[in-house]
Amino acid sequence: MLAVNDSLNVTHLLFADKWLKCLARSNSKAPRTRADGIYS
Repeated sequence: MLAVNDSLNVTHLLFADKWLKCLARSNSKAPRTRADGIYS
């Protein structure tokens, strides 16, 4: 059970990292929108 939890946590961290990088990339290109504000 612990191994499954660890693997889910790693997947979630990787996804969050990718999402934040994507958000940062779009923020640097475009003006900040209300949707971006919700997530940061």
